[in-house]
Amino acid sequence: MHKVVSKRAIQRASGGNSDAMARLEKPDWHATKARLVLAALARIGWRIKRHYVDIKVFFGPDIERHKLWPGDPGNRLQGSDFGVRFATELWYEPTPDTMVASELSLSTIATNMSARFAVGWRVCEDIFEDGFYIGPETQYFGSDGYRHVRFGLHITDLRAENYEWSWAVGVARDSDGMVSPYLRLGLSMRQ
Repeated sequence: MHKVVSKRAIQRASGGNSDAMARLEKPDWHATKARLVLAALARIGWRIKRHYVDIKVFFGPDIERHKLWPGDPGNRLQGSDFGVRFATELWYEPTPDTMVASELSLSTIATNMSARFAVGWRVCEDIFEDGFYIGPETQYFGSDGYRHVRFGLHITDLRAENYEWSWAVGVARDSDGMVSPYLRLGLSMRQ
């Protein structure tokens, strides 16, 4: 039986495709394996927007396909998994120059869950159309037998025409004691 020592990428709560690397510990040697994770989500949801509060709630089927190279018959995360995912997002602007954001996602696949919390202050309004928010963020990812925590600095709500950019950089630590930097990039199209 192989024990997963570290995982390098975690699927974001909203789903999509991601590549991941895992270093597997065997009794007498270490090897690096490649893992491809394909995920599909079809979610219905509601959006409530009142003044400076925006709340979104989603749920629906969660489908994942895991493939390891070379194969690892003892690893549970192989093949296809089907489940249900619930997600919620909160955006709140307590003042014109501050924001609070939080996200939560729960899945029945490997009891997968993720959470994010960020606060920010609006800066650079003279340089960019509406400025952007900058501040600290923390993220948590967990599933059966694995935990991953991130602490970093984010830039959110950087607008260019119909696009909105966000990014974060910081340090991550997992339940196997591995510490590494992380980078998160986001792009949304506003209509």
